[in-house]
Amino acid sequence: MKEKGAALIVVLSFLVLVGMISSTIVTISQKSARKIKVETDRAISSYLAEGAISRLLWLMMSDLQKNTTRNVANRFDKSSSDSSTSKYVATGRPISIHYYDTKITARIFDMASGFNISGSSGAQALQALIQAYSMSPAIVTSIKVFMDRFSDYINSGLGGRSANGMNKDDYTSMGLSPLPRNDQLEYKDEVLWIPGAGDIFTPNQFGRLSELNIIPPHGMYFYANKINFFSADKAMIMAQCNFNADEANAIIQGRDNWLKGDSNLSIYNFIDTNYMMKLTQQFSFQDSGYYTLVISASQGEGYYERMMIVSLKIGTTISDNGIQYYEYLVY
Repeated sequence: MKEKGAALIVVLSFLVLVGMISSTIVTISQKSARKIKVETDRAISSYLAEGAISRLLWLMMSDLQKNTTRNVANRFDKSSSDSSTSKYVATGRPISIHYYDTKITARIFDMASGFNISGSSGAQALQALIQAYSMSPAIVTSIKVFMDRFSDYINSGLGGRSANGMNKDDYTSMGLSPLPRNDQLEYKDEVLWIPGAGDIFTPNQFGRLSELNIIPPHGMYFYANKINFFSADKAMIMAQCNFNADEANAIIQGRDNWLKGDSNLSIYNFIDTNYMMKLTQQFSFQDSGYYTLVISASQGEGYYERMMIVSLKIGTTISDNGIQYYEYLVY
């Protein structure tokens, strides 16, 4: 009997072990299947977004040939000769693009969205922020400290240290060696390596630092005389027009309401005329020709969605150099 009992225990133990192994295999298989599905969805969504970007590019090129004047502030002004009805303008209004039976959401922004911090005097471009936040001493102090650190970051390293600046020893002690660069910035997001940047600059809804203009890759050119109003955030509106926070909030609310509403209505119906007078002086309401395209794509409800963001120059034709991107991001 003892032998039979021992044998039963061995058999039961073996069955438990087999059950555990089987359960583990099933769990691993299910996990692998889910992972494969997610990765497949991500890959397909990425291809859809890339294809939709190309389609939007051709749609915009065709539209630019038909509608050469693209000043949004004048589009519905009866005294203006601009009667463009194009929907492919840089306002950020959501646009639906049908791509192989898949509905894609696109947004078009102007690349001229913020401060130009390229070059040897990039820090001085932020001077306007001091006036914008003049009623908030703590923020002004943070801006001044950051400007000193920014100046030290991009200078040759041979000059004197700024009042609130940081040199190589400071960065090394913070574990940030081999910073600083001691040269001009290569790309705008580099400012986030400078301590204190996070107190001033925050990502927009698409995860981009829209308060700062893109720094062109080597060999490419980008210049805009004015910031585009529809690409500007609250801080830019305050800095450029000397509006207070409440005024800037009212303007942004009016802009958002216009973007959500009837595209055939004038933006003057949503933003106070007195505000618009100053806004049209300080901002551009016309496309610069340099665009940032934001595409959200998925196979449909319940599938993984990916966002693709590209910045490029768009004209009526493609140049001999082909399509050149200032920025190409996939989330």
